[in-house]
Amino acid sequence: MDNQFKIIIQTPEKELVNKMVESAYLTTEVGDMMLLPGHSAFSASMTYSPIVLKNGDQTEEYLAYSGVIFFSNTQNEAHVLVQRADVKDKVDYDGLKAYLKLVEERLKSGETLSDIHMRFLEGERVALVQGIEAEGK
Repeated sequence: MDNQFKIIIQTPEKELVNKMVESAYLTTEVGDMMLLPGHSAFSASMTYSPIVLKNGDQTEEYLAYSGVIFFSNTQNEAHVLVQRADVKDKVDYDGLKAYLKLVEERLKSGETLSDIHMRFLEGERVALVQGIEAEGK
């Protein structure tokens, strides 16, 4: 068996990662998981997740918000499709806090929003709060 698998991390704006790695740690809505080459096929949703990629002695860390992950064991590939993701060291916490404030204002304002908009905003709020609190910002 190959000792690496391909991982792709993609947002609507860009492809952040497309590379071979030995392992990936992330959090889905059902819990933490470690992906290794040949992992069983699955799909799961993610609210907020740190993503830690390892290749030998090298480690890369990302933060991802609101998305899904798919792993194909026949292709030995993981696809992480998220609304937002950044290299951990480059996250703009002031921007996230400002966005969280906007989301909370919209939820509290009493505006007439569709159920879809309300669920989206509530999901955004949960992801932002989890991310900001997890990083102690």
